Amino acid sequence: MNDSCDAAMYGAQHEIKVLNKSTRQKAYVVVGHNCETGDILTPAPGNPEAIKPRQLNEATIGDLVAIYDVGAYGASMRAVWL
Repeated sequence: MNDSCDAAMYGAQHEIKVLNKSTRQKAYVVVGHNCETGDILTPAPGNPEAIKPRQLNEATIGDLVAIYDVGAYGASMRAVWL
């Protein structure tokens, strides 16, 4: 939300991957760290107010999660002014 608010604003769909070697998949709702209702990175397609879990590699503590396709919006679409 403070890094990229396009998912909250219009339901942008970004590719998300858990970067590990797990062969097991699990459904996850991916959220940011702001504890706000709009800080959701897995909105339903076409509906930024609905949630749709994503099938991702099963995560463990310490795994990295990559959020792709944010491009230039990563800085220009954030809600925090510096």
